[in-house]
Amino acid sequence: MDSKKIIIGGVATTLLLFFSFRKSPAKLAKNLLKKWTGVKEDNNKFYNTLLSFWLNLGDSQEKAKKRISNKTAWSAAFISFVMTSGGKSSFPKSASHTCFAVKVKSARYKGFSLERVNEYAPQVGDIVLLGRKTKSFTKTHTYDNFKCGEPSHSDIVVEVGIGYIITIGGNIGNQIAKKKIRTTSSGKIVSSKYFAIIKVD
Repeated sequence: MDSKKIIIGGVATTLLLFFSFRKSPAKLAKNLLKKWTGVKEDNNKFYNTLLSFWLNLGDSQEKAKKRISNKTAWSAAFISFVMTSGGKSSFPKSASHTCFAVKVKSARYKGFSLERVNEYAPQVGDIVLLGRKTKSFTKTHTYDNFKCGEPSHSDIVVEVGIGYIITIGGNIGNQIAKKKIRTTSSGKIVSSKYFAIIKVD
């Protein structure tokens, strides 16, 4: 890719961060969705934003570019970026959803707690986690049995309605996208795919 385009794209991403930093993670997620709706990870226009997700984890430029080249799953990097760049700098960012969930579960991170899906109704700004199975990994995640590094996914809650919540996540169909998740009358998630919620104070 042309280095000038990378620099220009990097400036645009920095400006987006500048205007979003004082907002909440949920608002930053909405801004990113609005800017990149329908744009997939292999689109050159999205390259610098995707690069910024990996650099936010502490990757070197070389490592971040290699991850992009290898099409490494970036959904956890997206959540980490949204949380830390949206004002929650103490969030235990990670390239794995289960790894930052394990850290939150340890209760060592002020402002965050891991809640059970059947006991807590997610609010705007919270993170909902669901298990993800593969050909080689068929375990069903629960609040009690998940481990760092296991396949999973998470999204940030951006809207709470009667009988539903709206979430935004990364690497959904290789792009930033939103979901509508059904909830009970008391606001708890109905689907058994979800195994935990990160409550954000």
